[in-house]
Amino acid sequence: MERWSIANATLIIGDANGELYRYEKGSVQADTVLNIASATKLQTGLAVWSLIEDAALSETSKPQDHIAFWATDPSDPRATVTLDQLMSFRSGFNSRPT
Repeated sequence: MERWSIANATLIIGDANGELYRYEKGSVQADTVLNIASATKLQTGLAVWSLIEDAALSETSKPQDHIAFWATDPSDPRATVTLDQLMSFRSGFNSRPT
């Protein structure tokens, strides 16, 4: 978060057990109400790309390798999705049944 010249931001990372990390900068706190729509797409994309550049992730990384509660059953489509598919909105999670 310090890499970017964003004056006001809050980042909260958690898992199924609750909050793991919190970072607050400027006047935006975790309880500040904001209408953001898709505003986090840019920050998420920048953060993920930085991790790819640092070789901490790759485009073929799978969520279950980094998120303990992610699906691992091969019959579950979520178990085969890659970071590239998630970041390019090609995961199929929003597909309508035919």
